Amino acid sequence: MNVPLDFRLLITLGCICSLRKEQHRTNILSNLYQFDELEFLSLSEQTYLQSGTLQCIYLYIHQDNGKLFIDLFIPNNCRVFIGILDSIRENHMPNLNKLLKNECEKRLQKSIDTNLLPINEHQFEVKVDTNIQNIWKRFNKIIANRK
Repeated sequence: MNVPLDFRLLITLGCICSLRKEQHRTNILSNLYQFDELEFLSLSEQTYLQSGTLQCIYLYIHQDNGKLFIDLFIPNNCRVFIGILDSIRENHMPNLNKLLKNECEKRLQKSIDTNLLPINEHQFEVKVDTNIQNIWKRFNKIIANRK
């Protein structure tokens, strides 16, 4: 029977596993492990998805007037990465912090729940490129370097 390896791993190890103690020092620089380096943990030993361990990122893709906007929002550190695919490499984006602040103020005047609004100033990084591959490479690096 052809069962995918990742499914077989999930069935064998369950939803919670840990690196064996003897492997902690040997794999300090890598986050790749062999199957025999992992061990099953029961729910009595470790809770599933402890609070604060799950981190969300949001990917938004929009196309308008021949431009493609790809945005990656990382809420836990208030960073937003924006990639714009255009025929020319000119950044005509307005000051996004000011734009966000104005939008929040408008919504507060309309009595919108403050829990639905961003509370911290976001750090925006905008890059305009003429090649979609460059944008995806940049986003892959950003995601891979997240801690």
